[in-house]
Amino acid sequence: MAFLALDLAHGHVLLMRTLFRLASFIRRNVSPEDHETRALAYGFTIATLCMALGGVYGTPTLEGAVMAPYWALCGLLIARRWGLRWT
Repeated sequence: MAFLALDLAHGHVLLMRTLFRLASFIRRNVSPEDHETRALAYGFTIATLCMALGGVYGTPTLEGAVMAPYWALCGLLIARRWGLRWT
C-alpha cells in the first residue's frame, strides 16, 4: 500500500513539473506585442501554481469538477496559440 501512495505522489510531482515547464515555455515564446496571449500565459502560470498549492492541502487535483476551469484555460491557450477560431 505504501508503494501505491509513493507512486501516486511521484506521478503528481511529475505532472506539476511538466505543467510548470509548459507554463515557462509558453511565457518565453509569446511575442511582446500580443498582450492577450501574454495575459493568458501569466494566468496559466498562476493557475498552475494555485493547482499545485491546492494539492498540498489535499484537493483532488485530477477530479473533473475541480480541474474544469484549469483545463478550460489550457484550451484557451491552445486556441490562441495556434490561431484556432470558433465558427
